[in-house]
Amino acid sequence: MNRQVTLVILSLVLSVGALAAVGCSQSTAGGGDPPAAKPGDSPAQAPEAVRAETLTDGVLVYYFHGDRRCPTCLGIQAGIEQAVQERFAAELASRKLVFREINFDEDANKALAMQFQISFSSMVVAWVKGGKTLEWENCDKVWDLAHDAPKLMDYTAERIRVYLAKAGAK
Repeated sequence: MNRQVTLVILSLVLSVGALAAVGCSQSTAGGGDPPAAKPGDSPAQAPEAVRAETLTDGVLVYYFHGDRRCPTCLGIQAGIEQAVQERFAAELASRKLVFREINFDEDANKALAMQFQISFSSMVVAWVKGGKTLEWENCDKVWDLAHDAPKLMDYTAERIRVYLAKAGAK
């Protein structure tokens, strides 16, 4: 192949890759990136309007995603679900822990995504008491660990344990 054809093919490949990344990370659910959590920071206080219809007391683990899902998004969700199912079977069975997959592009979920400041696929862990979300954390480090399944599962379990302790469940 001549150099010009190679450059055209390379440009096309890079363009397709960039479009896939943008499609995976952008949403109409919220504006801008959520504030990054740092170790030692206190987690965000939940707005009064946030309701946890599926849980009265305990911990809710949300995996938020949009309509368009790349292999990385799907892999992150699979790792989170595997960690929840394998490491918290007793808490799931007793409903001290609930997992919910939320498509933030669906009209019914846009308010929840806005309340949790979600603008891209991410995991949120929330402490629920009396049916209200008291405290929550956007665990967006899942993206840094997306291609290391054991570390992703460890991180997921660590964040859940912190919130189970807050809820007095573990």
